[in-house]
Amino acid sequence: MKKIIVAWFSVASIFASVFAGSVSAAVIYIPTASSSQYLPTVKIVSYSLSYDGAVVPSGGGSGTLIDGSGTVLTNNHVIQSIIDPSRPEDAFQICLTKSNDVDNPVCEFTASLIARDSAKDIALLKINGTDVRGNSLVFNFNLSYENAYLPDVGSSLTVIGYPGIGGKTVTYTSGVVSGYLDEAGVKYIKTDAEISFGNSGGTAVDKDGNFVGIPTLISGDAGGSIGYLLPVKNIKDWVKSSVSGVSVSNDSANSKLRDSIYKNVKANESGVYRNDYPPYQISLVNGWEFEDTLASMASTGGYSSGLGSSVGGVVMKPKDKTTASSLSVTISVNNYAYAVSLDDIEYNLSSSVLTGSTAPIREKVNFNEKYFAIKETASYYDWYGNVNVNAVAYHIPYGDKEIVVTYSYGDSDSSRLPEVDKILATFSVDMSKVSLSVVNEVKNIDPKVVVGNLIDNVFLSDGSYTFDGEKTFLATFGKKKDKDFYISVNLASYWDPKYVGNFDLFKKDTFKDAKQFYSVLDQGDIEIDGHSGFFYSSEYAGALNNPDSTVKWFNIYVNYAKDKFLSVYYSSSADKYDQNTKDFRSILKNIQLDNNGGGKYSIPGFGGSVPAVLSDIKDYVYEENIKNINKLGAFGDSAPSKFDPEAKLKRKNFVVWAARTLSGTPATDFAAFKKSYSGCDKDCFSDVNYGSTDSMYIEFARKKGAVSGSNVKGKLLFNPENDLSLPAALKILFKLYDVKVWKAPDFIPWYMPYLQLGYKKGLMPYGVNKVDYVLSRGEGAYMLDAMNVSVSSGMNMLTQY
Repeated sequence: MKKIIVAWFSVASIFASVFAGSVSAAVIYIPTASSSQYLPTVKIVSYSLSYDGAVVPSGGGSGTLIDGSGTVLTNNHVIQSIIDPSRPEDAFQICLTKSNDVDNPVCEFTASLIARDSAKDIALLKINGTDVRGNSLVFNFNLSYENAYLPDVGSSLTVIGYPGIGGKTVTYTSGVVSGYLDEAGVKYIKTDAEISFGNSGGTAVDKDGNFVGIPTLISGDAGGSIGYLLPVKNIKDWVKSSVSGVSVSNDSANSKLRDSIYKNVKANESGVYRNDYPPYQISLVNGWEFEDTLASMASTGGYSSGLGSSVGGVVMKPKDKTTASSLSVTISVNNYAYAVSLDDIEYNLSSSVLTGSTAPIREKVNFNEKYFAIKETASYYDWYGNVNVNAVAYHIPYGDKEIVVTYSYGDSDSSRLPEVDKILATFSVDMSKVSLSVVNEVKNIDPKVVVGNLIDNVFLSDGSYTFDGEKTFLATFGKKKDKDFYISVNLASYWDPKYVGNFDLFKKDTFKDAKQFYSVLDQGDIEIDGHSGFFYSSEYAGALNNPDSTVKWFNIYVNYAKDKFLSVYYSSSADKYDQNTKDFRSILKNIQLDNNGGGKYSIPGFGGSVPAVLSDIKDYVYEENIKNINKLGAFGDSAPSKFDPEAKLKRKNFVVWAARTLSGTPATDFAAFKKSYSGCDKDCFSDVNYGSTDSMYIEFARKKGAVSGSNVKGKLLFNPENDLSLPAALKILFKLYDVKVWKAPDFIPWYMPYLQLGYKKGLMPYGVNKVDYVLSRGEGAYMLDAMNVSVSSGMNMLTQY
């Protein structure tokens, strides 16, 4: 992909002029060596306030400063919560780029939300008037939105933003207006200008510098991509009516974000980074700097391993960004719920599933001749930089925390490793300040819940948190050397008001949904401290410490309080299931509710033999596809013990599976059909038993034109046991999903449009492309799964970026 990054002095004549209608009379858009003016296109990094009270980078994109008050126009999906799209993220960092220093964006600003519209996918932020140092900022570098218009097809434009493929610097790409597209009631400008993830919310200007579009969507395949710009002209009225709104800020998150940014600023000024706890410090050498830690972690990939949540991090890199380099020094801190030892760290590292080009090498060392550590050496492929990266990490136990000091480098960085050695030599941590707090009990006052830990080899964590002013109780259990053992106990509110005071309906719907998405192995009733509930269990392949094993898990729900229920989740690897389940039952019997432990406990054994399902597909090429359509209900209430993936696919089986796995609008159509179905009324198949359940799916497919049958001696036959060919399967899928297929003229075989569209949509199984090819059951499962993935992602393949 061609990228044109930062300084475009050759085209300065296009943008160096004053923009008509701009609030400022001195806006210079293109980077110039003489102007220290900021550029109107800004980088946005969104942050969420984590459950432990830290700000965590969650995503971001670009934006455009549109007035002298610090208002930034961007996409809503840039600033909305990735967990709960109905709300925005908690804090926003703004990076500005100076015209004469495009290699070093200044990320010392924060912003608050003014307004957003999820349907239009637009939002307004307001940059705080002072940076984290307390310096005032004058917004005289804005770009007016009021002179926006709809550009002509074929006219040139430039897209400006901060895509991940462009690194951390502002990136310019040029192209033309390729046309217009109406999508979900919104008109978009199509362009062939190169855009990618991170451009969202940024700036598209015409040849005269007019702000005409906001990069919002992209679609593409192996043949190329097209970008979609939201026309600024079409949202001008919304901006005018919203720009004077009162900004809303999560003060706690914003304050923590500003403190973190300022801490980084002070470290670069002094050359020393000092962490509060664990109390470590590390120093720069000439030519290096402390990166904006949070923004760096949000936008770059890297090597990491271990257990726990990473906090208290710092990233150090060379200042010179003119050459591609993977050189960096990083410190992160992992939290544990117990006093961690070298052996614990070694186990956690050895049981981690790492993605890399080499298996890591580990050894116990004395780091800096002061700190006992596990040294881990590995290499991995950096997809961002398109280069192999070597990484060396030192894992140092510190009470209930693990300090990880890592340096990474590419092959071209080897000559600078002596600089890394000098930096590492400055690392120190005060080991006398180690503190440890073991949690033996987690409580909730109203309603009362007490969860205690009476098992020696199990550790308890208090994960309770306050979110949007509401406290959520959460207690979690784990085992030191069993990553697959996990228990969580929390109070949850009903997500639908219809369940308040109606636990039986909640139970019924929960079982129904569970059977739709999982292969439910067991289900039943349970009672905890006098309060009744229910449970169901399932399993999945690939335990954390043994990818060839399986994990069993349970969901338990207990009727407690009017609008809340107690939720318990438990998982265990199958090989340790018997012992772990004994511990799990002991924990359940020690949960105290309002009966203070004096109420009745009726805890099932959660044991017994579990019927094997789909037992003959392990390591089969289409194993995951078969499992996926099973989750969608292809096989009814329960999966068969064996699937026979290599057997020939029968017409009846594929039609029934396809109808059962319908999603989106076709699923709604089938639900309406099912309500009134009473058998066949006319043009019935003579070889179909219309008293069977399967007949309903076959009849639905017939009415949709997916199957037509054959006329033999005056009888219309479905031929349910006949083998199914590739073209016939494609016709069934496209007809059931109402996909428009080009109608071939008489001189072209009927199946050619189906084969062409099937290939384009990625529905063809591996190596399958012949007209007369008879499908296997496994290949049919692949096609069904691929069709559902295609539908769920949108048949037009439009995605936000």
